[in-house]
Amino acid sequence: LNVLRTYPEYELVSQLLKFFDMNPKIYENEVFYIETLLLSSQINFISSESKYAPQKFAGLDAIVEKVILRFQQISGIDFDNIYELKKNLYVHLLACYYRVRYG
Repeated sequence: LNVLRTYPEYELVSQLLKFFDMNPKIYENEVFYIETLLLSSQINFISSESKYAPQKFAGLDAIVEKVILRFQQISGIDFDNIYELKKNLYVHLLACYYRVRYG
């Protein structure tokens, strides 16, 4: 759980609770729960400055490349918009990673 405290989503949820006059320390389990929901959701955009940008998750970016390449080899299909496919698959796998890691 200490790792969850390092993510920006932890601070976001804590600030949200403070806005509603709720002490995040008292409701820390709820903070973690909402944070994991945010982390495991599929967002549509990841900025290059984001903690979740592909260059910061190089291993995942490499996996995305391999999955697409292998699928093209097996299926014989060449994708027209490879950039969009890579971006969407990356977002999908990143959300999947957090769902598996934090349940």
